[in-house]
Amino acid sequence: MTDTATRPLADYERAKAWRVRNRYTIRQIAELVGYSPSTVADLETGVVRGPAPRPVPPETMHRYRLCCAAVEHGLSDWQFEDKK
Repeated sequence: MTDTATRPLADYERAKAWRVRNRYTIRQIAELVGYSPSTVADLETGVVRGPAPRPVPPETMHRYRLCCAAVEHGLSDWQFEDKK
């Protein structure tokens, strides 16, 4: 078994560590980023559950990281003003 102290954390491990460090529950962060709690759980294990479990696609993890970054910086849904 590989010791996490001797290797960089995988994206899914970093995602969970970020959530825990910021004291969000899975349910809370799911609501903030617009994912279901089960999707957040999948992202934090690195595996999409289902009939044929598979690794979380990199582009899906990237979108989740961007959502979490927005939460960390206090950003909410974008505001659009029509400039006529």
